[in-house]
Amino acid sequence: PFGYSLYEVEVYEALPEFEQFVYDPADSSSLGGMHVNSIFEDTRKRIWVGTNNKTLGRFRPETNDWENERFESDRQEKTITAIQEDRFQRLWLKGWCCADPEPRIMFDPQTRNKRIYKSVLEDETSLSSDVIYALYGDSEGNIWVATRSNGINLYQFNDDTFKRIIPYTAFADNANVIHQDREGRIW
Repeated sequence: PFGYSLYEVEVYEALPEFEQFVYDPADSSSLGGMHVNSIFEDTRKRIWVGTNNKTLGRFRPETNDWENERFESDRQEKTITAIQEDRFQRLWLKGWCCADPEPRIMFDPQTRNKRIYKSVLEDETSLSSDVIYALYGDSEGNIWVATRSNGINLYQFNDDTFKRIIPYTAFADNANVIHQDREGRIW
């Protein structure tokens, strides 16, 4: 088929084999959107993809198809651009639409419950910004959120809030990426 797709590649000593997965709006078990913007393997070895069609998809190897979870939005198109997993095996999703920020969504694959997190100006325990540049799940299962113009946030599991780790300063406001090195330091 013409258009957009995702390939699974198996590399052997010979030439690699490709399996193509395509979006078919008439088939709910096809790839969930035309553009795959994020791919993530969780601790249970399941493959998840975020697409441009407000959809998070989980590959089902037993049936060679997709289980899709659609996230409704009042915006015309919403893209899932990042997926991370916390210590409770919940997925954290970063969305993007046009030039507007999208809320961060926590999705529990077991219960299918969703929770949206937004910045609230007067609340110091909310996200410091709705414009998220990066999500990061560290080796302890913590979720770190890098923002534009408002530093870095760490999710607090005990009370479902965020701690503002690196606040905005005139010299360090944008955080574009978060990484953990072999010694466990967060960069």
